[in-house]
Amino acid sequence: MEVSADLASLNYAARCSKLSAPDQAMALARRALRMAEAQGDAQAAAEAATTLALLRSRREGQDRVEAEFARLLAEFSRLGDELGRLRIECRLAGIPLLRGEARDNWDWLVALTEALERQGDAIDRCDALNLRGLFHDRLGHTELALRAYFQLLDEAQQCPDPGCLPHALAQLGYVQYAAGDSASALRHLELAGHLVENQGQASMASLVVAHLTQCLLHLGRPQQALEALQPWLSGAKWAHENLSLLSMHTTAAHCLVMLDRLDEAHELIAKALPMVGSGLREEVRAHLVHGLVEQCLGRLEWARAALAQAEGLLERMQQLDLHLPIQLYLAQARLHEQMGDFALAYGYLERHRQAYELTQNSAARARVLSSQIEADLERTERARLQLEQERNEARLIGAYVDTLTGLPNRERLRIEGEELRIQQEGRLPAVLMLNINRFKAINDALGNELGDAVLLATAQRLAELPHQFLGRTHADQFCMLCSDVGRLPVLRAQLEKAFATPLSVYDQWVDVSLSIGVALPPDGGETMTALMRNAETAMYADRKRLSGWTVYAPELETVRPADLTLLSELKRAVEQDELLLYLQPKVCLHDGSVRSAEALVRWQHPERGMVPPFQFIPFAEQTGRISMLTHWVLRAAMRHTVEWRREGLQIQVSVNVSTFDLRDQGFAQRVFQLLRETGARAEDVRLEVTESAAMDDPSTTLKVMRALVDGGLSLSIDDFGTGYSSLAYLQKMPVTELKIDRAFVSGVRAGTDGEALLRATIGLAHVMGMPVVAEGCETAEEWDLLQALGCDYAQGYLIARPMPVPQFLAWRERHMPFVPLIARHDEFRPTVW
Repeated sequence: MEVSADLASLNYAARCSKLSAPDQAMALARRALRMAEAQGDAQAAAEAATTLALLRSRREGQDRVEAEFARLLAEFSRLGDELGRLRIECRLAGIPLLRGEARDNWDWLVALTEALERQGDAIDRCDALNLRGLFHDRLGHTELALRAYFQLLDEAQQCPDPGCLPHALAQLGYVQYAAGDSASALRHLELAGHLVENQGQASMASLVVAHLTQCLLHLGRPQQALEALQPWLSGAKWAHENLSLLSMHTTAAHCLVMLDRLDEAHELIAKALPMVGSGLREEVRAHLVHGLVEQCLGRLEWARAALAQAEGLLERMQQLDLHLPIQLYLAQARLHEQMGDFALAYGYLERHRQAYELTQNSAARARVLSSQIEADLERTERARLQLEQERNEARLIGAYVDTLTGLPNRERLRIEGEELRIQQEGRLPAVLMLNINRFKAINDALGNELGDAVLLATAQRLAELPHQFLGRTHADQFCMLCSDVGRLPVLRAQLEKAFATPLSVYDQWVDVSLSIGVALPPDGGETMTALMRNAETAMYADRKRLSGWTVYAPELETVRPADLTLLSELKRAVEQDELLLYLQPKVCLHDGSVRSAEALVRWQHPERGMVPPFQFIPFAEQTGRISMLTHWVLRAAMRHTVEWRREGLQIQVSVNVSTFDLRDQGFAQRVFQLLRETGARAEDVRLEVTESAAMDDPSTTLKVMRALVDGGLSLSIDDFGTGYSSLAYLQKMPVTELKIDRAFVSGVRAGTDGEALLRATIGLAHVMGMPVVAEGCETAEEWDLLQALGCDYAQGYLIARPMPVPQFLAWRERHMPFVPLIARHDEFRPTVW
């Protein structure tokens, strides 16, 4: 047993120093292997051999130890060691990908790393995240690679190997550099450099310096990069990895080219070329720099051969590196210009321009992604630590239970709600505040003892209903938390049924009714404290209205009787056809055609006249009455599209969909029923979904959105930029059009940050295969800029205000193709598609 314990300690110590002290890890693993073989301990021998193989793979490359990995995989399978098998299988299965082999599906490889992360210890979790980031990087999945490395950065702070943290920083920095975000990359790489220098981790320093100097070179600081590389080139320091050594020689040669020290550059690249084979990206760089050196020395045929080899390898790369195509195509353009082949030179120059534009868009996206992922991880960790602290305090003071009913009290409910947020990827539950109507009168008539019995009976009846948590927050006030917002209509019906019959209290029948206030996140509050406070505001409003259900809206803070009256009249307005459909045209910026419009609703009140939308739509959204409006607008729009089809017109109408609609899992079926009833075609209707609505309850809303798309409808993401702007979820949403909010269009001028933001957003949408609609186009200058940026459609007062359907049709007949009268459009000669 003592020997086994020593073996386990040796193997663990070797694993804990793989990154920070590989020489020490190698010595420990060899010692453990000798002891295990002497004692006949096959399990310990396999573990020690695994550490040795991993260390060799870092120095020599994964493919150099492929046979050893295969032997160890068979050995762990024979021993029945699932964890050991996973450790090896992750590396062995990934070798073809790292070699650049193309396959249709590598998802199973990522699944292996996820299994290792679940089953292993802290070192395994870091290894799994590093491999996942590496695999995603090689597959060109930049966002997933960034997310994996940010998670690794978080996990590395608890890893027993001190080299894991600088390694995570270096890997993250290099992916950011390859994606075009050089500023973030430099920050993380410099931090990694400080860590390895302070901790004396010579082995990690080679990786960090290799990545850092590439970033410095790209930022136009070749002299600084060369100075950082000098100790490694002179032999004063030794790189533990062939890949790092190849990268350093290549970068140094490139620096020397930029500094016009061509003979030294030629000598260095000659040393680098025999090292190729360690990694496809570095091979491309080595041949590219070789071509640059030969070109500068005037050996054009040699340069052409080297650049052709680099280009051939580049075409095999799946991983993203935006700098390589830019450098390679520019070098090819200059080379062929020197050789007199101007047509080919021009072709490469055009490819260089396209690659440069892609880099600008990708860099903006990478910065957004990094910021979002960092914020998500920081928010989750902060919430976890705060909840842990609050739970500890709760256990100490025991003050989180209502003494009469035994239910959680207000503070306990708040903490439970915050815990639900963490469990549900940042989504808070809906909060219901329930007040017993006329409880004071009941208490006065029956006495305190019977009053308490009424409270207990009410609590018991509420406890029989489905919910996440039920609590008592005040004398006659209860609170429910509901994480599934889509079930609120069902819960409302169950509450009505539960209190339709009197309570039996001490052989007396007591008729109890409830006033219920509801706060829905995020509009009703972005913290549990705000949600509970706002649910109470809605509850007090409901006590005055006696409607039994009121959803919080900001207007309820200073609610006026006239507003509540107006809200109550909405149902009548829908039934008596007091609503009017207005349309605002969307103009194609390429040819001036008008083939689509956005549907808006107006209310012609019999006494108040035309009611502005801002007076009734916010209330309708917060109270659930918005579903009636959506239904009315959809039906009206569909009927018009059917009429237009009969007349030979094909105009697609966009209809706004609310948060409440997307939370309702029956919404898609009701839309399809309307299509059947009206005879409209699905392709003539487009549904516009705001970012906040789509992100409010992603698990539910994505199901509803996919059901709509499966039924043939088209979806747009509306007001992009004003909500979460989550690229991770944008990729998951089945949307085919992106609408930029008017706040990013109004007043934008060429050469400003606003133009850069518009350019990046339009480029991002086009990369994802989506056309772009710019809202709020109000001036000729904005029209010109949107055209220049490649935006697809514009909508705004420059074109036309919203108008009734007959006026819209007349306007379209007069103005198509549309040309702004004030704009400078001598060269604009649109043709109708």
